Amino acid sequence: MNANRTYLTVFAEYNALNLPTTLGTVISVSQTPIIQTILKSHSPVVVADAQNDPRLVSLREELIRRDTISVLIVPVIVNGRL
Repeated sequence: MNANRTYLTVFAEYNALNLPTTLGTVISVSQTPIIQTILKSHSPVVVADAQNDPRLVSLREELIRRDTISVLIVPVIVNGRL
């Protein structure tokens, strides 16, 4: 996450089908409600139906393109900060 907490960058993924990587993808905090939830809770979130979850609407096109079924988002916390 950047210092202003306005975006984060994907730095880990499981890519069983060898699709183009999402590593390095930048995700806007303000446009992704599930990220806002994680910032408040500091807890991991599992999304079983990623393509249809309204909290991931800003990422839907990419999720469909990659045929993503589920998503696990785990915040990395160091010294109490994301």
